[in-house]
Amino acid sequence: MAEAAASDPTPIPQTARGTPFHVQNPVTREPSTITNFMGVIGVALVGGIGMGTNTETGETEPLLYDVNSRFMTGVYIGEGGHKYHATFAYV
Repeated sequence: MAEAAASDPTPIPQTARGTPFHVQNPVTREPSTITNFMGVIGVALVGGIGMGTNTETGETEPLLYDVNSRFMTGVYIGEGGHKYHATFAYV
């Protein structure tokens, strides 16, 4: 794993066993993935059922999908301890 640059945001420590990222349900928990972040966070949670087609047999079947997209724009304290302003997207 590469070392973080001084301007890289400090990630929130892992919260779920076996996952390397702090990404939680933004409806009931923290929507940010960055420690020391102050700004605006936009979240879109989309889910539903679509139809998938097997390209070899032509058979179709219903498939579930979930999308969790976020953007964050604001100020954060980087790994080096300095303040930065940036915008991040999580798709």
